[in-house]
Amino acid sequence: LGCILYNTDNQIYNGVIVFLGVIELLALAALSISAAGYLFLSGLMLNSFVTILFFGLSMVFFGKEAGFHNYFLLLSLVPLITFKRKHRKHAMIIFCINLSLYLFVALSQGSDMTDIPFPQEYLETMSSSFIWLVYLVMLSLVIINIRVTSKKENSLRKDAMETRLVNERLKEINDSKDRFFSIISHDLRAPLGTVSAFLDYFTDESEHFSREEIKEAVASMNKYTHEVYALLENLLTWSRIQSGSIKVSLKHESISERVRKNVELYSAQAMQKEIKLTCNVNDDIVLDFDPDMINTILRNLINNAIKFTPRGGQIVINTVRKSDCVEVTVQDSGKGMSETTLKDLFRIDKKQNSCLGTEGEKGSGLGLILCKHFVECHKGTFAISSSRGKGCRVMFTIPFKQS
Repeated sequence: LGCILYNTDNQIYNGVIVFLGVIELLALAALSISAAGYLFLSGLMLNSFVTILFFGLSMVFFGKEAGFHNYFLLLSLVPLITFKRKHRKHAMIIFCINLSLYLFVALSQGSDMTDIPFPQEYLETMSSSFIWLVYLVMLSLVIINIRVTSKKENSLRKDAMETRLVNERLKEINDSKDRFFSIISHDLRAPLGTVSAFLDYFTDESEHFSREEIKEAVASMNKYTHEVYALLENLLTWSRIQSGSIKVSLKHESISERVRKNVELYSAQAMQKEIKLTCNVNDDIVLDFDPDMINTILRNLINNAIKFTPRGGQIVINTVRKSDCVEVTVQDSGKGMSETTLKDLFRIDKKQNSCLGTEGEKGSGLGLILCKHFVECHKGTFAISSSRGKGCRVMFTIPFKQS
């Protein structure tokens, strides 16, 4: 515009050129700020300077005759393209300011210098019809920009969510690995170390042991080896779950008989600890289930109940037929668990505070995690209710129909 008005002796036109020069210098300053990385501040300055430019041309120099005020309609759309979505409030403020200025100039009397003619060949370019045409084009660009930006943001949000889930999974795997090595280095090493130390001592001092002492020592070693074997079974099963090599193999069998056999398996251990082990299985309930997984569930639950029940306590195993499933409960009169322990019970990365039984029996916390996983493999439910000093009740269900 400055070049258009350059070759003239009119002081008003010269004033316009100076005015435009100042605005351009400020705009260059805004671009420099943009190059320094302050994009939002730069956009704010550019929108402000251009608004000031057209307001000055309309109200100070040429009034409404030249139609500069029509460009406020275009300026109202500019921030909707130049600003990011997080600055939408600022964009709407600039939109409202430009729209208000357009209405103000259109409804006002204009400049006192309206007698200053503007070159007629340029008035057609600045006519309202041309401005409205450009306005519609820019409005289309704004809509396209918003749609493209929305798609990009949705894609970025989806990628960010997937990345977060992957990171959480990696953290879970890393914590599980640390817990795995902790179990091997501590829970597995301790009983093996005890057995090894006793065997070394027994080898050197065997002639000094009486028959009763040997019997007692063998019983202790038997207890330790059972603990190690159970722990190894759980570790191997858990590692197979992590590698995805365990598959559900359903067989049509009697779960009642399966419960009875596992109760009989632990009857001697319960009797040795003077615990009353009761099995209330009346009906012969037949359904589809994986025998190995059910064995693992029952053995872990019964073993845990014996471990955390003191001498003279009681353990009751019930099997009840429901309309769509069979419900198995293992309830003991043991030491129970606190709310904190219950909260972190199924997290492999959390070492439970109450892993020692009533007589110092050790546990890794893996058993219940395996039980819950195997029940979920059967599309069943697994729940534990307990409070400190009031025993524990573990319930799981296996549906009759499974996909």
